[in-house]
Amino acid sequence: MVDLAGQELRMTRFKAGLCDHVEVVTAQTALANALDSETAALARYQAARINLAASMGHAENFHW
Repeated sequence: MVDLAGQELRMTRFKAGLCDHVEVVTAQTALANALDSETAALARYQAARINLAASMGHAENFHW
């Protein structure tokens, strides 16, 4: 899963005045990109499962 602890650390550092808003926004962007990548990977995984079931003639028995 995505490293939310790193995001929280950056926010804590920002609130304490140890970093600027650019670092926080960069971390938020990285988190959003990671979540997007995770979603895309899960969609590709499910598509592969469906294709495998179909190629084996088991598409009608496919369960999410």
